[in-house]
Amino acid sequence: MYNEICELLTMTQTVSEEGDPVETVSAAKSVFCRIYSADEKEKTYAVTRGRKAELVIELSDRIDYNDELFVRWNGKVYEVVDTKWGDTSNKIKLVVSRWAYR
Repeated sequence: MYNEICELLTMTQTVSEEGDPVETVSAAKSVFCRIYSADEKEKTYAVTRGRKAELVIELSDRIDYNDELFVRWNGKVYEVVDTKWGDTSNKIKLVVSRWAYR
């Protein structure tokens, strides 16, 4: 059962008056999801990309996902490290890493 709600985020980067990069949410879409802990295979894959896989966020229908790179769940923002598409279903799993604001 998909009893959690997360937000798929689109971020844009601009430059402040001081010349520093500023990232802001330009669009957000709320969807129902399931939350899992990342397994060892997912963690190992993330490490090879310089990330730390923390969670897997499963969406019931991949049509909800439009290549967003960030997800907000439980008040925290995560970066999508990898996606896994179901072979026989419309499910999609987003492997995510905690995102630190720059």
